[in-house]
Amino acid sequence: MYKYKLILLLILFVSGLYAQNSGYMGKKMIAGYGFHMSPGYFGTQGENIINKIHEGYVEYATSKRFVLGAATRFYKTIYANQRNVSIFSIYGNYVPTQVNSNPQGYYNMKGTNYLLYGKLFKSGYVAPWGRYFMFGATLNTFQANYDPSIMKVLVREEAYGTFGTAKEYYYSNFGLTHQSFVKFDLLIGFGRTRMITDRVVLDYGFNANAIALARVLFDVISDLDRTSEEGLAPYDYVAKTSASRVRALNRFNVFLRIGFLLF
Repeated sequence: MYKYKLILLLILFVSGLYAQNSGYMGKKMIAGYGFHMSPGYFGTQGENIINKIHEGYVEYATSKRFVLGAATRFYKTIYANQRNVSIFSIYGNYVPTQVNSNPQGYYNMKGTNYLLYGKLFKSGYVAPWGRYFMFGATLNTFQANYDPSIMKVLVREEAYGTFGTAKEYYYSNFGLTHQSFVKFDLLIGFGRTRMITDRVVLDYGFNANAIALARVLFDVISDLDRTSEEGLAPYDYVAKTSASRVRALNRFNVFLRIGFLLF
């Protein structure tokens, strides 16, 4: 009887040790895949009404309530040229013309985000299991490229007096056809992890880019007000509209992640 009590006490003691330490059954490292999505309200066309981001990540439980993680996110999208461009032209004997219109067509974008973050788990849970608050930093890199035969603006110039005829042509010079950009933002979010098996971790919740979230009103007004706004200069068009589109992609997302406990 004494031996049985001793064994029971030993089991309880070991269980207590595991309960106080980080990790699940002694395993602290997780690697997995995540899928993020949000409504594509602004700057999109029909095939992109849902923003989709794919992610690969690794995490390590450094203490009972804290997990350190790193992730890379990938996406492809378009911008449907909802902002106006302002073109001032004068040619020979033609009347100077001010064009303030959104370009035809669209341009393509792809991006890669690099994230370093932490997860602070709620009291009563042991990392990496339970409810948590996420915070960190993200470096958002993206490229934009357009086809001048698709993305263009019609310009019509009237001739002076009664001589000559009106002149029409398409303007399609928006700077380099391939442009690259880098933006910094802050990551915040809330989520919950569940252990499906001894190895599989289900992680779900929502996250946001704080700076992009703070600029939501500015971006919404810029995209919706197409009649009274002053158009962007052609050489600024891709830089400014692509940054707005990237903010819309990363501003707020719900996510589902599947991870595997490695060791």
